[in-house]
Amino acid sequence: VGHTNAIQPPPSDAFPSAAFLSAGPSADAVFGMGPVVQEGQAPEGASGESDRASIPPSDPVAAAVRALLRSAGVPGTATIAIYPGRDVSLRRIELPAAAAKKLEELLPYEVEAVVPFDAEHSVLDHQPIETADGELRVLVAVAPRDKVHARLEELAAVGVDPMELAPGAAALDGLVHFVPEVASEALSLVVNVGPHHTDVCALRRGHVELARTITVGARDLSSAAAGPFTPATITGGGAERFSRELRQTLMAIRLATGAEPAAFWLGGEVQDPALVAWLGDVFGSLPVALPLPAAAPAPGVTEEPQSPDQRARWAMCLALGARVVGRTKRLDLRKGDLAPQRSVGAMRRYVPLAAACATAVFCAFLFSSYARW
Repeated sequence: VGHTNAIQPPPSDAFPSAAFLSAGPSADAVFGMGPVVQEGQAPEGASGESDRASIPPSDPVAAAVRALLRSAGVPGTATIAIYPGRDVSLRRIELPAAAAKKLEELLPYEVEAVVPFDAEHSVLDHQPIETADGELRVLVAVAPRDKVHARLEELAAVGVDPMELAPGAAALDGLVHFVPEVASEALSLVVNVGPHHTDVCALRRGHVELARTITVGARDLSSAAAGPFTPATITGGGAERFSRELRQTLMAIRLATGAEPAAFWLGGEVQDPALVAWLGDVFGSLPVALPLPAAAPAPGVTEEPQSPDQRARWAMCLALGARVVGRTKRLDLRKGDLAPQRSVGAMRRYVPLAAACATAVFCAFLFSSYARW
């Protein structure tokens, strides 16, 4: 979940502490910036039994998320959440440029044959890639409606009602606002390695060309139960599957874009040199940690500055928060009856005004007709 308070391209090498959070209902999906309390403990500055009672000790995930939202001073509705990439299909669709005006009508028919979901019972959204040589290229996200609804219920259980639901690896395009290197003319590959999944996003000129989530992560690579990676421990079925799926993803990106990635950028769990070297062997080029801006410490908190490798683990947090920057259309699975209720409420507030305007226009039309004849 990326908070949306005071998010703007940083004028220097710092951005507000406790501004970003990436969270989910599973144990390996909660990480963020800012104070996180112990089970049953009230956040710093809280007082009274009501504050303590608001954090259920039986649910540490909900406690962590609620405490971080409270410490950042952000309501659960002012958030942007991620939808798991394993449950969404991201497809690159090409249509004649003349079809732009009827895109919403045409896309369900275009994706029906290429996605593993029933389009009639799915949520669909798109964002532009480019228009060139008379062709309109768009990135389409399709996800089962029941799973999107279930994800929103999971988030609601921890106090989050997101204004947007970003689909999987495509959410990494928010990094273009903070890392200009990934918005160049050349094709860049951003690889965000999680504990048990990896997001791969191909970017060019600030737009997502293709994105995919691989259901293997850093903790699935090592044959050792714990400890740092070594060339000897990165073995077994997890490493073989990770290598195979990464190579297949690279091949799909080359075929779709007709280009070779000029740079490989790493985020997530990439602090171990042996893991970075192993990924370099898979890519055929040594990847580099994303040069994310440094985080300013919270007031009154003294802490050692993080290295670039350590800051790279917050890539998805920053990408989600940065989605509020600019007005570029981005993929959002909160569509139709799954749209935020506050948006529907805002539209209802304007119904009387719209009715009054329509009545005035109709009366003016009648008067004009009467005067003419």
